[in-house]
Amino acid sequence: MSLTVLLLILVLGIGQSASGQGKAVISAGFGIPELLNVGAQYQFHQCQLGFSVGTFPVSGRKLMSISGDFRYHFAGYSDVTSLRTFYGKLGLTYLSNDVAGKIGHYVYLNTRIGNDFNITHKFGITVDIGVLYEIDQKIIQVSNDCWYLPMNWRISPSVGIGLFYKL
Repeated sequence: MSLTVLLLILVLGIGQSASGQGKAVISAGFGIPELLNVGAQYQFHQCQLGFSVGTFPVSGRKLMSISGDFRYHFAGYSDVTSLRTFYGKLGLTYLSNDVAGKIGHYVYLNTRIGNDFNITHKFGITVDIGVLYEIDQKIIQVSNDCWYLPMNWRISPSVGIGLFYKL
């Protein structure tokens, strides 16, 4: 199932360039579960399709995330853009966590509500908060010499903050 979900995330990300009537956006930020990430979004009307890849530098661990999401901007206004500032976000994230002796693969459904703070007509800050639902998990125990704290939470908080630049 994980491979199917990963392919769906990739298709969401590739699909953002399918139409020529929108605007491209690049971004960088930090989020749970996206980690430190860079991404691209495609804006059309009051909607955005996005894709990001992330990592987090921790000694002895290899963390990687791949995310695809859809945003609908539904309220608020800005003097510098016609895009409404408040949005709802629905996304999928694949997270890989490789610690000495244990490899974890996770797939999450991410739901958030957020706001874009437009500083100029091209640059801004985005902040969002919501709920993360674990929909798939695969743990591979490579060695019995490792210690880890098992996290059995299927639902957890989700947050994100980032910078964006409209091309």
